[in-house]
Amino acid sequence: MTPVALLLAGALLQTPPPSMTIIEPILYFDSGSTTPRPLNRRNFEVIVEYALRPDVSEVIIQAHTDTVGSVDANLALARARGQVIADRLAAEGVPPAIIRIEALGENRPARPTADGVAEPLNRYVWVDISSGVR
Repeated sequence: MTPVALLLAGALLQTPPPSMTIIEPILYFDSGSTTPRPLNRRNFEVIVEYALRPDVSEVIIQAHTDTVGSVDANLALARARGQVIADRLAAEGVPPAIIRIEALGENRPARPTADGVAEPLNRYVWVDISSGVR
């Protein structure tokens, strides 16, 4: 490598990468809770921003739980989590007619576990936003 190339490589290595924040359409919950964790606030703001776009035709809320509790109780909890998010989106101006809730409970966990395992990564809501003509 030539001295100039070494100098340029050294300068590049010393330049910090640009600040990046990756936002996913996901909201996490504490065990048994229907209130999203406070750290999800920015994710929710971005979800609302995208859901309010005029080309959005459908907002699908997929609600999940961990495997603690019965299958029926987890399905009810997932449904309640999905409804809380749907209500919040509607309160922000997203048309209720385009919001659909899929309560999945213990099905399709982010991190598969045995029954009865408290796994924080499995207590979440994923918001899928589809575009098309409204």
